[in-house]
Amino acid sequence: MSVSDDDSDAALVARSLAGDQRAFAILVGRYKRYLYAIIVRLVSDPDEALDLVQEAFVSAHAALRRYDPDRPLRGWLARIALNKARDWRRKERV
Repeated sequence: MSVSDDDSDAALVARSLAGDQRAFAILVGRYKRYLYAIIVRLVSDPDEALDLVQEAFVSAHAALRRYDPDRPLRGWLARIALNKARDWRRKERV
């Protein structure tokens, strides 16, 4: 069975957990602009925001087993992105 851009988030997460790298790539494509929009408002640096989006996806991939498929993936990813942006802002103040 092949992975498709039309697959649900939960199906793509399950495929990713089973080792399908394309499934996670589809999720990245689906949500990267959304996460960028959140982060760039908080850090006000477009280049830093791009780096933080990448870090958010790396963290999400590492924590994918903890994702609850009964909840929206979009919100779960947004929380990770917000935490990355807040951590960055804390470091910048120090």
